[in-house]
Amino acid sequence: MNNFINAITEAVLPAKYHASSVFEMETLAEEHPYSAALQLLLAARLHEANDPSLKKQWQKTLLYFKDPLFLQYQFYAKNNEIRKTGEPAAHNSHEAEVVDHKIETTPLPAIIASGTPQQAPLPAASGTTDIPGIKLEPLDAAKADLLFTPYYTVDYFAAQGIKLNDDANASDRFGTQLKSFTSWLKEMRRLPDATTGIRLSSKGAAEIEKMAEQSLSGKNEETAAMAEVWAKQGNKDKAIEIYQKLSLQNPSKRAYFAAKIEHLKK
Repeated sequence: MNNFINAITEAVLPAKYHASSVFEMETLAEEHPYSAALQLLLAARLHEANDPSLKKQWQKTLLYFKDPLFLQYQFYAKNNEIRKTGEPAAHNSHEAEVVDHKIETTPLPAIIASGTPQQAPLPAASGTTDIPGIKLEPLDAAKADLLFTPYYTVDYFAAQGIKLNDDANASDRFGTQLKSFTSWLKEMRRLPDATTGIRLSSKGAAEIEKMAEQSLSGKNEETAAMAEVWAKQGNKDKAIEIYQKLSLQNPSKRAYFAAKIEHLKK
């Protein structure tokens, strides 16, 4: 019997197990059918007696434990048998010898002095070259005013990789259009610089402000009521014109104004 079974025996049946027979263990297991320890001890007793019913009992015992593989390993482990209950344990005849060791103490300042790290001399670098520093030159005032313009603003087609042949036939319509468009781009690029100094006259500015005020106040606003008035006066063209404007201003009512226009055209 190994140490695992002995430990369970001392916890469950410290005095009965070693003196009990197979029949007595079977009786105890039947009286306490829910005791996993008694089922295991019965299997151990059958194993000691080489009883043929061990296989059946062992399969039953495995159902009581969560880890059957670990139980099987512990059950069949070949450990030295421990002493039976009540048998005194053997004492070691050798006693531990107590040896007084003299501890040498070192003064604290000496420890601190000895513990101070000393820097080792660095090896002299051989074959090293000095890295030249960055030389900053003063910026020329004449170059500071230069403007860097993207190439596509100068010539769009050249920036896209399209080369125009100046010797192309004048009847080539596509080439003529490309040249015209390129010239227009160059002209538009020069246009802001040419119109920088142009300002509106005071009279023109006043007219623009007046038109903006009238637009915001709604004085020139044309309504469906005005169109109906024009229609009653017999001026259907003016009424249709107003309905068309209202249709553009109110897309959600486009079908309504279209019906009004169709009615006036009849």
